[in-house]
Amino acid sequence: MSDYRVRLGAGTLYGALDRLDTEGLVEVAGEEVVRGRNRRYY
Repeated sequence: MSDYRVRLGAGTLYGALDRLDTEGLVEVAGEEVVRGRNRRYY
């Protein structure tokens, strides 16, 4: 939507998702480990 003018790093996105989860604004629908890394579904 921004024609690549705005780029968020992974830390920015996941930090925001963690805060939204803590505030009860989103919830984790599922979680699994893929190639040694946690994957969450919101």
